[in-house]
Amino acid sequence: MWGAALPAHFEVVDAELAGALLYLRKVVEEEDKKGGGGARECKCLLLMDCKGAMELMEHAWRKGGTREMAGMERAGVLEAICRYRSRLGTVTCMYCPAHIGVSCSAYADGVAKEYLSEEMDDAGREQLRQVYIGERVGRKVMYEVGGGAEDEDGGWAPYDGKVFDAAKERAGWWVQRRELERVSRASGAEGGVILEESKVGRRAVNGNGTYWEGVMRKTGKSTVPDAMDAMAKPGVEHREEAKTDNCRRGVAASMRNGGEAARVTHGRWWREAAGREEERGEWGKARRCGEQGCTACCGRKQWWRWDQVGGAPRWVRAAGETATKADTWHVLEARCRGVKSAKGIAGDMVRLIQNMRWLVSKEEKGGAVGGAGGRRKGGARRQPRPGMEEVAEMMDEARKLMKGEWGEEGERMQQRWAMRRLLAGALPAPGEEVGEAEGLKMAKQVAEKVKELQRCAAKLLAEWEEAGRAEKMARAAREEKMETLRAGFAVMMRGLRAMGEAREREKAAGEERQGDGGAAGGEERCGECSGQEGSCGRPQEMEEEEYDQDWELEYEEELAMEAAEEEAREGERNEGPGGGDDAGEGAGGEQANEEAGEAAIGAADGGAVEEGGALAAGRAVSGATGAEATQGQTTGEATGGATGQRRRDGRAGWK
Repeated sequence: MWGAALPAHFEVVDAELAGALLYLRKVVEEEDKKGGGGARECKCLLLMDCKGAMELMEHAWRKGGTREMAGMERAGVLEAICRYRSRLGTVTCMYCPAHIGVSCSAYADGVAKEYLSEEMDDAGREQLRQVYIGERVGRKVMYEVGGGAEDEDGGWAPYDGKVFDAAKERAGWWVQRRELERVSRASGAEGGVILEESKVGRRAVNGNGTYWEGVMRKTGKSTVPDAMDAMAKPGVEHREEAKTDNCRRGVAASMRNGGEAARVTHGRWWREAAGREEERGEWGKARRCGEQGCTACCGRKQWWRWDQVGGAPRWVRAAGETATKADTWHVLEARCRGVKSAKGIAGDMVRLIQNMRWLVSKEEKGGAVGGAGGRRKGGARRQPRPGMEEVAEMMDEARKLMKGEWGEEGERMQQRWAMRRLLAGALPAPGEEVGEAEGLKMAKQVAEKVKELQRCAAKLLAEWEEAGRAEKMARAAREEKMETLRAGFAVMMRGLRAMGEAREREKAAGEERQGDGGAAGGEERCGECSGQEGSCGRPQEMEEEEYDQDWELEYEEELAMEAAEEEAREGERNEGPGGGDDAGEGAGGEQANEEAGEAAIGAADGGAVEEGGALAAGRAVSGATGAEATQGQTTGEATGGATGQRRRDGRAGWK
């Protein structure tokens, strides 16, 4: 038995044709050395497991000459095969299915695998160059491309195809290698991408990667039947099946890319937003979200409320415990108390992992019951099959995580990393001790169990989202209200600043006019009668002072009335169907929490603002040019500018 390494750009059909060519060439050379009739009297049997390669060889042979096959795909290697075939007496090609136990096919596969990881040497490239290019008759020009993993360093080998296809493929490999430099690799439970680096920037070859390819491919693709098969099923059934499968594939994709489930409350984006707010010293939306924790188990339904602790707002319960953040593993480890069926789903996941553990193990009779591999009836113990030790160890770590068997935090993170790889389908590749047929059978069985595990994880995430839906909507509504109050307060402050600037300008102008009048021997009067006979005799400064005092009194009265109206409305809302102690608690506890939250907003924006004042601020719109704001039956206009401000008689507004 013998074999040889081939260029990395060869596809499956190229490798099959190259193997047939090298074999026929060897037979011709050996028979010619014997003398006599030589290769002309030799009968050769060629067994192949690739129907495509056999059809190309037969099609080229029936063309009858090199000129007729010049435009065929892979014409160079086909011409060489026909050339050596014509020197033999009889060549019989027979199809032999692979991986079904045929000994000669198994021998050929074993020899070929020995050369998968080897690079082609210079002698091998020169041999291919001589056969493909030097001895070719039909065409005098043929291209060469880089034959190694890196086009620049791997040497050159014949390329039996179109130059555009070669350039396009290699440009894609170049982009992949450059993009790989900026991609962070996954090495833990969170962050990074689970990536098969050995197949980036080169032609992918099955069976020579870091991960178990048979499992990784099956667990990432869809299992829903195509449109033609779905027509035979009821529409509702197919839609539900597609929805479930999409959720399962979403779990696999999220574990492979970042290790973070979709729609979790406290994920990567939340951490970045909270970090920015903390750097600015701002008590913003992200920090409030982190303080409130999980929407399913740390909501108002579980008697969580805002309270002032140490002069700062805190989301606590009566017992004083702090909220738990809803990250990916809070949900996937079935630790959320808000999901009622979490323990049952966790038990199903443990059983699935145990079943997978049995599939990659061998049964040893007479062993003690128990151990890392679990137990079976009759006292038999399962130990990993030869070559499956890494896979079994990873499954054991994931099982311990779901059962809560961890010690230190580092051990728990290692178990989470194992669980992430299991949900992603990124299991370690089996060792060389595992046969090809046995590996394919195990890959199919393990992939089915992994998909069931992904469905359980998707169910956990869906039920967690449903359990916290009401609390999530309530928090969103409150945040929207607080943002509205914040915007109103900001508008009011801008208006007050504009009014102050206008008064300063008026005061400066009055002082300037008063100085000019004093120099002329006169006295500055108010704006309405200044410079007229029979003037009121009031200095302008006295008029502004009286106006400021009167305006402040009326503004305080309005704020008090707004606060009273809001308290009345809050009481009416709390006195709903049910009444009794619940209504009293709502009118007391909820109002206290509302006032604490509103006070926190005012303090964050530069000053403490009470609830009534904040509501009035939302209705007051001020500016240098003037604006209007209307709400309910109360209408107020605030106009600030260089001309000062004038009062309007009335209870609820000013001009």
